[in-house]
Amino acid sequence: MLNSRIYPSLILGIIGLSYISFITFSRVDAIYLFKLNIIIPMVIITFSLSFITHGIRGAFRAFQNSIKYILSYSDSINKRHVQCLRDLSKSSYISGSLWILYSGIHVFSDQNYSVDAFISFSFAAILYAFIFSEIVIRTLLIKISVKKNEYED
Repeated sequence: MLNSRIYPSLILGIIGLSYISFITFSRVDAIYLFKLNIIIPMVIITFSLSFITHGIRGAFRAFQNSIKYILSYSDSINKRHVQCLRDLSKSSYISGSLWILYSGIHVFSDQNYSVDAFISFSFAAILYAFIFSEIVIRTLLIKISVKKNEYED
């Protein structure tokens, strides 16, 4: 059964993110923000680092149990799962750094690219790492800690 106190925060969060996404992607220059050639490798690197550290099964189980815990389908969460989420957050920044190194090698080894492309790719990588780590994973970790404190009170 879902906790009734979760609904308002979920609805407000979804409305807020939807509004920001709509305003951002409805602009003419939104094509510069949404770069699949950066997003897909970063997601692959992030999850690959998590799979190497915690195994495929452990990483998926941590994310699945965290969602179940937040939605009140489960009464407890394993400390290993919380640690896996923290490591996933760190992995997103590592993948952003690796992407910046790759784009630097790519840009400076080719005559057709400019420094502006390198700066654009670098900022996009930092933005995607921040969005995944701070907005997705950190929000999940905060919800878990708030829920733990509710049970302890």
